[in-house]
Amino acid sequence: LAQGCWSLAMSLPASHVVYCIAFLTWLKVVEQVFAVLRKVLGKWDVQDVPGGKVLWKPIRARIKEPVELAKVEDFLCFGGQVEDLSSCLATRSSLYCFTPAGDAVFVRGKPGAAEFYESKNAFLFDAQFSEATSVAVVSKDDFHKLAKMAGEPNVPLAMIYNTTRCGSMVICDLLAAGGAAVLKEPDALTWLLFHPMAEELAPSAFKVLCACATRRHSWETPRSMVVIKPRGHCTKLLPMLTKAAPYAQNFFLYRQGLDTVNSMTRAYGSQPIDVLRQYTLRSPVLRRLFPSVVPAIKFGTVLCDEAEFEWLKNDATFLTLEAFERNTLVYGFIVRSYLKARNSGVRITGIWYEDLVKQPAKIASKVFKACSLDPVVKEAEATKALGNDSHAGGLFSSGRLKGFKMPAVSLEEDARHRLLCKKLGVPMLDTKGKEAILPGTIFLDAA
Repeated sequence: LAQGCWSLAMSLPASHVVYCIAFLTWLKVVEQVFAVLRKVLGKWDVQDVPGGKVLWKPIRARIKEPVELAKVEDFLCFGGQVEDLSSCLATRSSLYCFTPAGDAVFVRGKPGAAEFYESKNAFLFDAQFSEATSVAVVSKDDFHKLAKMAGEPNVPLAMIYNTTRCGSMVICDLLAAGGAAVLKEPDALTWLLFHPMAEELAPSAFKVLCACATRRHSWETPRSMVVIKPRGHCTKLLPMLTKAAPYAQNFFLYRQGLDTVNSMTRAYGSQPIDVLRQYTLRSPVLRRLFPSVVPAIKFGTVLCDEAEFEWLKNDATFLTLEAFERNTLVYGFIVRSYLKARNSGVRITGIWYEDLVKQPAKIASKVFKACSLDPVVKEAEATKALGNDSHAGGLFSSGRLKGFKMPAVSLEEDARHRLLCKKLGVPMLDTKGKEAILPGTIFLDAA
């Protein structure tokens, strides 16, 4: 690691190195100051709030530590006012995450502002973090009461599971163009990957997420359905999440293995332009993909829990793997999770990336039909959505990634990819014909 960092530093102009070191030092100082202020001024204690009430605290400052998921400590808050518990379901309120104790964290935006899921931010957790003006922590018991208030969604719910880097943001844009309220990667669901109370929290989380997405009364056109796109790793939770939300229609979007891994390797920092860009690109990715306080390293405990893959649970072992190999494992375990879920009886429909690109309007229409809704996506809207930069303004926007060449796959990497897929029991999807399609995939020529 030291040799690699030294080689990278030596390849940069001296001014860039000095700037990067100064920036990282400044960021670390800010994080430490923020942590001290949070301990002194930002203490949260739900026991101090009467039952059926919630304390909304105004946000005084915010900083998201780069290797962690959304958490209440992202915000420095003090003061505030007590309101009725139902305010967490009101317009502009949204479920942000959970605490280790099972309490729920809500954020609220400015009066008159658009909903968080209508933000220009690519992901829900980014919109919530950047646009929230106040925060509230609700005890676990009150959170379940809140879910009872919300009830089951009054519109259909579609879940878009995915392998990452497979067009999942595109299909979200397509469904949004058809009138759906789309929640892209809510961290409240990602927390369930490693939370000890996941099974207890999941049913209430779905009800509250859907209620917050459909409570706005000022729409010119009411939302036809709610769409939730979890992070790809949440595919592991398919059996639990489908049990928690039996009313949901489940879909799994996937792409050819080598194409997916190649795209992941490029997007997640295979060729840094400079130290600063490498830091800003990698750190949020580590936070997004690996829900842990340490970067990238709890992969084994997050995705694999089988004895034959025990070796992956060693952090040091996983870190020694090349990026291409690590990404192959991520891809393989996600696809494996889909196949295992189907074999266990989970109702889920596969969507092939190539079909989405070829006929986006038809694929979107099939999702609406599966939710017992009339297809409302027009060809012009589909073409526009397909041409948009779904990650605009984010770290994975097309403009930002243009500076990263798609890595070439060597014969050794190709062989290793195939070997790992075989070990994981994942079919090779880099061939032509029916063998390239996963079981349960919807076909364009089907009614």
